[in-house]
Amino acid sequence: MRNARKSRRAVFGVAVAAVSLAVAVAIAVPAVAGASPAAVSPSAGAHRTAVAPAGASTPTAVKGAAVVKGAAVRSGSPLSTTDRVADFYGAYIDAISGDSGQLSTDLRTAYLTKALRTRLTAWQAKEHADGVLRAQDIPASWTVSAGDAATGHVTSTVTLTWSTGPHPEVTRLTVRSDLRTQLITDITPAT
Repeated sequence: MRNARKSRRAVFGVAVAAVSLAVAVAIAVPAVAGASPAAVSPSAGAHRTAVAPAGASTPTAVKGAAVVKGAAVRSGSPLSTTDRVADFYGAYIDAISGDSGQLSTDLRTAYLTKALRTRLTAWQAKEHADGVLRAQDIPASWTVSAGDAATGHVTSTVTLTWSTGPHPEVTRLTVRSDLRTQLITDITPAT
């Protein structure tokens, strides 16, 4: 009797995990009816690549993201300052893509120091562009890589890709973060 109960619990646990994964995928990357994989390109507003779990059936296409079977899944750590920069840029680009002015403001408040927000406001008034992206447009994709660390801070390189094709247009930004607070303290064009 006990073994049967344990077996049912294990099956129930696997079923709950499968449903949770299916719901997460359905929310994050809703399917596009009738689209072929070639019809879904990174220039269609994708910010991330959707990845099917190993052994899972791969959908033919997803809205706004390319499906790459076996590609690395985005992961992170709350202890990594570079991961926080990646989290910020992903959420920020999603927010401005959806015209959510309040969300983008809330994200700036949560991830940027007050001093940086003040400098970005002045820069934006002068340049008529978004200070976080240093541009007027929304990028087709983005990546964040770890940079140098020094006493009390770390830098990350944010690469914003604006087009697709063999020679895509990219912009690189240097993002400086405080190691203690993990807040972004500066955003400048990379040199």
